[in-house]
Amino acid sequence: MENKELTLRQKLDDLASQGKEIKVTWEGGNDSGGYNLFIDGDEVHYGDVAYDEIVDVLSDSINYGSWSGDFFADGFVVYNSDEGAFIGEGKDTDSENGLLENVNIEIRVPKALNFDSIEITTEGTYCWGELTATCRFAINNGPVFPEHTVVENDMETHVRESVEHILGTDKACKDEEVGWVYNEWSIKRESFKEVGDVLVGFINEIGFSYNNTRYQSHHIEINK
Repeated sequence: MENKELTLRQKLDDLASQGKEIKVTWEGGNDSGGYNLFIDGDEVHYGDVAYDEIVDVLSDSINYGSWSGDFFADGFVVYNSDEGAFIGEGKDTDSENGLLENVNIEIRVPKALNFDSIEITTEGTYCWGELTATCRFAINNGPVFPEHTVVENDMETHVRESVEHILGTDKACKDEEVGWVYNEWSIKRESFKEVGDVLVGFINEIGFSYNNTRYQSHHIEINK
């Protein structure tokens, strides 16, 4: 009698009856990504019959296609023989832009110091502790003194710490996972106010991006 080929579910049930875990993970986004198959902790590679059979079915259901788009996704499912299904969870993360208005980061400069404007930039990933700030005096005509550099360095520390404090304490930001923080501010000298021997200006808004994460539960029945 000719042996009838086992269905995918029968093959999976046979592996499960031997106490072997069948697990599929995935990770990708931004035009690249893929799936990984593990049987009892050992990876089964692309091109293997088991990989092709299992991953083809699951990838059709999970449906990330060619992984194109500005997002990141990861997750896992494990085969449950009692339900004849792969069960697990995953998440998708993309970025959205936010803007904090009506902030007041004070910029103080000695009145005697010559400049036409101050160019300030923040850049870096806040949630990874990689935020940096740069501050430079723009001087169209006139000398550059060592004190310019001293003030620039102090200002960079002040701006970075102020932005980090605001993002870390503002309720709207605390409810989100703040990521990339890029800003460019140009404050002209005439925008400053004289307070004794000091010129005082302000940064009034902070732009940032935050991660928008969506979680999914997966229950993928195997009917083949």
